[in-house]
Amino acid sequence: MKFDIKAPFQYYFTRIPEKDKCIYLKLLEGISDLSRSIIVIGKNVEKIQRIYELVKFDNPLIFYVDQLKYSCSPMFSQIMVIPQYRFGKKDIANILSELQRELNLCCSKWKWLSDIEKEKNIHDYLVKKVEYGRDQKASSFEAVGPILFGTGVCEGISKAAKLFCDYLGLVSMIVMGKKNTQNTADCQELHAWNIIWIAGNQYHKDITFDLTVMTYGVSRYDYFNLSDREIQRDHLVLSEYTPKCVNSYGFYQKENLFLANQKDLMDIIGKNVNKDIVFQLPYDVNFYNAREKVMQIIRNSIQASKKIQNVEIAFNESQRVFHLHYL
Repeated sequence: MKFDIKAPFQYYFTRIPEKDKCIYLKLLEGISDLSRSIIVIGKNVEKIQRIYELVKFDNPLIFYVDQLKYSCSPMFSQIMVIPQYRFGKKDIANILSELQRELNLCCSKWKWLSDIEKEKNIHDYLVKKVEYGRDQKASSFEAVGPILFGTGVCEGISKAAKLFCDYLGLVSMIVMGKKNTQNTADCQELHAWNIIWIAGNQYHKDITFDLTVMTYGVSRYDYFNLSDREIQRDHLVLSEYTPKCVNSYGFYQKENLFLANQKDLMDIIGKNVNKDIVFQLPYDVNFYNAREKVMQIIRNSIQASKKIQNVEIAFNESQRVFHLHYL
């Protein structure tokens, strides 16, 4: 039995050297066939493992491989790759069928939308459905975790996002990097997110970060289609193959939720009494001064209005986004 797991767009395959593409294709074909062993020409196990990671990022339907083991034959300059499969053929076929059913159900409703609307629907679906998988189950690292079980970590969420993009004809990839929320040089926590191509531009999008900054059930777009400069405020890109993202989509600006000055801030708070408000301030403002100014305006609003009892403030310092929640 051969499983159709090849993605329509394989970014890393297009970027790796020609000699590495032979290894990439060998691994992909062997895993598609559920081969017990795959013979690869070469002597470097670490290199094969790196290529395998790219195969998985390019093709997020590969959810059923636990790990690769290796048997080396230096005399013949070849390595036997031995995939360790999590499931048998029948279980893989059943899971693939469930996965495709859910993808078709969602994508049939979104396929007539514009590319940016398709992307936003993918974002909202995952942000609302997925609980960040702190249990570290194997499925949380694969696309099946977020889509079928509603739980995932950054790798699984990024794979799920790419899988939806593949089904909807959107070009995307998975980025390998680190989270750097403390803005320190010794950042060590590995992280994964996506880059997507929309209207001729490449953008970073981190659905995991939007999921984890979300408060009071209100969807956030702090990491929706950012430029390199914006994502680098709390992310570190590791892969040499990552494309440049020069432009910013500016989600909050397009939604008139980017407040350039104090008057804008006072206006939006005054017009949205007792309504949840999410807004963004310019990055070059001093965050602590801005936070104090926001709190002062809220205190004044509470004193001026008999309707407001209390307000809770959530904020994302790195992206200068505030969420006001009225109690």
